[in-house]
Amino acid sequence: MAEQYREINARIDKALPVLRRMEKPNISAYATLHGLPYQRLLQAYNNGHNRSTRPKTNQRLKPHQQVALKEFLDQVDNVGFGIHVELVRTTANAILAEAHTGDGSIPQVGYNWPYE
Repeated sequence: MAEQYREINARIDKALPVLRRMEKPNISAYATLHGLPYQRLLQAYNNGHNRSTRPKTNQRLKPHQQVALKEFLDQVDNVGFGIHVELVRTTANAILAEAHTGDGSIPQVGYNWPYE
């Protein structure tokens, strides 16, 4: 199944330059003619993401916060203390609390977040 998905993505990637050279391409006809899924071809033609390239959803920590968490956990590991799930969760929540501004509730990571 994953191989078929990758194969179709490769065929779509090859089709995009051809479609972009056309003045007003009929994506539906092209998809039917070449055995490609219309919606995926249209999404790719309109510079959309696919399952492999789309941004991750529901990310609590921003990239720089993730780096800070990783560096902190690396330091804890270098000292010789063990890293456990509760340490990861509480440290992530502390980073979120420090960065929080406003009157709303402070965002927190979920119970299973460290496992993701």
